[in-house]
Amino acid sequence: MKHPLFFFCILAACFSVRAQTPNEYLPYSFQSYQKIESKTYDPSLKYHTAFKPFFADDSLVASGINSSYKSRLDTLKNTWPNRKLFNEHLVEIKRNDFAFYADFLPDAQVGKSIQEDDNTWLNTLGYQAGGTIGTKFSVHTSGYKSEQKFPLYLNSYAESTKVVSGQNYVRNPLDAVKDWSYFTALVSYTPVKYVNFTLGKDKMFLGDGYRSMLLSDYGINYPFVRVTASLGNVQYTAMWASMQGAKSTETIP
Repeated sequence: MKHPLFFFCILAACFSVRAQTPNEYLPYSFQSYQKIESKTYDPSLKYHTAFKPFFADDSLVASGINSSYKSRLDTLKNTWPNRKLFNEHLVEIKRNDFAFYADFLPDAQVGKSIQEDDNTWLNTLGYQAGGTIGTKFSVHTSGYKSEQKFPLYLNSYAESTKVVSGQNYVRNPLDAVKDWSYFTALVSYTPVKYVNFTLGKDKMFLGDGYRSMLLSDYGINYPFVRVTASLGNVQYTAMWASMQGAKSTETIP
């Protein structure tokens, strides 16, 4: 089996889900995390913001996340299509001791390269699913398949490196339309409030700015094991990851 962790997380997600628990996983993107900065950077919270993605392990942060993503224009009526498109998961189940969510994630973009006077475009089909079991276990998985016609400078980069930056290796680097896919998968276990164990394939970001000198989200998803321990204002994180280069694979502790 080529990706056993991926299939394990798919199976685990069928029995789990999303709720306001200490294990709620928040997929990282710069734009989405800006919406919750007023909560995560609150000086009254003992919340370490530099290591991303977050797990919503504080009730104030979780409530702030919930309210920020549910704030929409007043002109939107509380109809089922509007709720599913803007405020809710496509499939969502919540019980006292577990929760589950699943979403279909399509994307389509059209543009124009002025330099080459040519059209560019992107189409993506994706999914995400996950959930929680009690307050100690959570899982999350997502996958995306994309095709894109790049402007010349990005097309040249993909042809020379066989990589789409921040995404994955290209299946057909010499074709005019590039084709690639990637996935993420995480299993999180929090036996007590102050300790978390995370196993998965994703990418981390270490820093509080748009870019990081230490660990950025520019590369391809990689497998890792992470242990986090917190006590008061002190947080200790250890991570073991296997990062794949263009010609070699090395393990970086």
